[in-house]
Formats: sequence, C-alpha cells, structure tokens
Amino acid sequence: MLYSTTFVYKGNTGGSVIISDSRIKTELEPVVFPCRYCDSSFYSDDLRVRHEWEEHPTKNPTFSIKGSEITSSRFYIREQVSIDEIELSNVQKIFINDVETDIEDLHSCIFEKPSKFLKVELVNRQVQKTFELEVSIPKLEEIEKVDEYFWLFLSRDDFTEELIDQFIKSTSELNSVTWYVDGLVKYLQGIMAKDGKTKFITFEDHEIRFNQARNILSTYASSLAHAVVALIDFNKNYFSDNTSKSTLPYLDRALIFFTGNDCNNSLNKIPDSAKSIPTDRITSLILDCVCNEFTGSSLEFIQQQLSRLKSQTLTVQDRSKLDYILFRKASLEGDITEAEKCRKKLKYNEVFDLSKFDENC
Repeated sequence: MLYSTTFVYKGNTGGSVIISDSRIKTELEPVVFPCRYCDSSFYSDDLRVRHEWEEHPTKNPTFSIKGSEITSSRFYIREQVSIDEIELSNVQKIFINDVETDIEDLHSCIFEKPSKFLKVELVNRQVQKTFELEVSIPKLEEIEKVDEYFWLFLSRDDFTEELIDQFIKSTSELNSVTWYVDGLVKYLQGIMAKDGKTKFITFEDHEIRFNQARNILSTYASSLAHAVVALIDFNKNYFSDNTSKSTLPYLDRALIFFTGNDCNNSLNKIPDSAKSIPTDRITSLILDCVCNEFTGSSLEFIQQQLSRLKSQTLTVQDRSKLDYILFRKASLEGDITEAEKCRKKLKYNEVFDLSKFDENC
C-alpha cells in the first residue's frame, strides 16, 4: 500500500494563519515566608529566620534538682528528692524511657524504686536534651557499715589484693551501696596500678581508675567519699577550697602548704592518731614530707630522700609538687641558687603561685 507524504492545506492559501492567544492571564502572588510561631510573614527566608531568632528564641530545656542545674548528660541520684525540689524550665514535652509523661510522673518514676536507670528527654520546640539518670539511694546504716569495713581492712598503705577481696566479700550483702563499694575499690586499684603492685593493671591505667572512682564517689555525701575524692584531686594537683571535711587533717595541711597560704611556714606536726586513708607511695611520701619533715629537716636531707625515687614512677603532677617542696625549703634556708633552679622548673606551671614568696617569706 502506498502512502502520500504531501499534505496541502487549502484554506487561506497564500497567507498566514492567525492563531488567537489562548494563554490564561493571571497575576502571580509574591512568595512569602510565614513565621512558625506568630502571624508575621516575610518576603525572604533570611528575614523569617532573623525574626524567629530575635522574637521567638528557642531556649534549651533545663533540669534542676535541689536548686542545682544538671549540666552533664549522666546524673546520679543518691538521696530522696521531693517533687518541689525538681524544676524544669523551657520544656513542652517530657519523655521517660520514650514514653511521654509529666513532671508528677517523672517524680514517681524516679523514686518508686530505690535503684533504677532512666532516660529522660526534654523537648522545647525543635530543641531536645537527653539525660540519663542513675538512681541508687543508699541506706545510711549500710554506708556506715562499708566505712567500718574500710577502716578495718584498708586504712594502711601496705594493703594487698587479698585485703581488697576480703573487703568486697564483707560488703557483698549490702545491696544499696554496691556502687559505693565499687568506687572505693576502683580507688584502691588505682593505687596498686600507680605503685606497680598488680600484674593486671599497668601504671598508665592508674589515672583511669582514679577517674572512675572520683566519678562514683563524688555523688555520695559520706566523709570517707569526700576524703577519697580530695585525695584523688590532690594527686591531680587540683587544690581547691573543698578540703577533706576534717577526715584527713594531714591532707588539709598539705593543701594549705601547696596553695601557699602558710607563707610563714608554720606547719605543726600531725598527730599519729589521725585516720589514714591508703595512698600511693609517692603521694604518701609527699604528704609525710610536708606535714612531718619539712620544718625539722634540712634541704640536703629532703633532696637525698627525693633522689631515691624512680623517675618512671613519677607523674607530671608528682614532679611539680616535689619541685615546689624544694623551692619552699630552699627559699626558707636562703639557698638562692637552688630556689631559682626550682623556680625555672615551675615557671610555666599555673598551679603554684611563687610570687607570694618573693618578698613576704
């Protein structure tokens, strides 16, 4: 079959075809960007963002217990808290373990059992903050029992792994203070690691154990917990005004010495009857030197004592404390050469203020 490939339009031959305008005539509305929080609208998204930032700032949700805002993502609760002592700010929704709830349910969920773990999510518009609450409320009588066993087995620098095991075994049935015992054991393990008394933990691991112990024990209000935390801070050269709550008078005295507040060097000897918490060998030597030997011993004697220490067992913090002791003793005896030698070693150390001894000591 043949097909024609030519098409002839017979109408309007010789002229152009007039096609009418069939487009729909409309007027386009300008694009606007409405505010998400009020009736305002803007001709650019940048203006909308600026408006929301200035007029409707979204504040971070806050969670406070007993007047103190929780700033870390993980928080430990060790005592009963009333509903009036829980404060939430800038919060639209609360989720506990992924279930929406309110503040009354939050309080009951926290304290219906003495031990539990909760994930609390606070939402304010597009902002969300998550807190992990570990609730473990100890019984006072069990805290006191743990302290009693600690002083019985471990109030000595020459403790052993066997004594630690005996301490753990003696406290194994005290169920409300499991974390408390664990914090004390972590501290003891840190001492053994620093002194090289164990094959299972290296010298480098002692700081990890100290940090673990501090994180746990800082959540308890017992005098023993305060004292151990203060000793760990002393080990790290954190010389704050928070002393050991009179549990360790020798540590309180050392803190006064290292902060330079005893500029007249009047350090009285600590009585032997004072309670002693185990410390690592270097820290024990430093405390003994400051509290018992500094005033009555010569610079040469102290230098001889310190020269016997193995350098590989000294941390940076240990070295700086020893340099400070020598600086103080050299300044007291008028040995300018030795004092300047120690001053140079401590030149860039922000912990120790040597300017106190330029004129007044």
